[in-house]
Amino acid sequence: MEGLSTICLRNTKVIIVGTFPSEQSLKYKEYYSNPANKFWNLLGDVLGINLKVKGYDEKIEALLENKIGLSDTIIQCEREKSSDKDIINPEFNDFRELDCPKLRIILANGQKAYDNLWKECCVPRGVRIDKLISSSGARVMKYQEKLENWKWNFHRYQIKPCKSL
Repeated sequence: MEGLSTICLRNTKVIIVGTFPSEQSLKYKEYYSNPANKFWNLLGDVLGINLKVKGYDEKIEALLENKIGLSDTIIQCEREKSSDKDIINPEFNDFRELDCPKLRIILANGQKAYDNLWKECCVPRGVRIDKLISSSGARVMKYQEKLENWKWNFHRYQIKPCKSL
């Protein structure tokens, strides 16, 4: 099965990557469409935007206005369920092929995505790699603890919300 296309523009400075989309995300062709995954809540709280009430296209527009893109470390694989542990025969992403000359950091949404970035994916020279605590409901942790980690990383890399939003 094939994953979702990377979302980024030439002015994108940050890309947040997961491992591979869930069954629900693939069905709807939307990143993080499973409500158990708190990605949109976390990102909205970090950016100071109520993304929970926005449609998917508006969420993507808000990301791009903030120079943030989305992708996955695996672009194609075989898998029977949504769990990362069920992935077989993965084809890994080559982030050097992106037309994002301003890209400076790739933030992995969870440990598996982070491991894939380091071990399997090709990343452009000069682009940093770091890890966010997973937004997945499978990563059991209080929401506030996840949010503090996301806020800390955004502050650490000086990822600031766009003033126009």
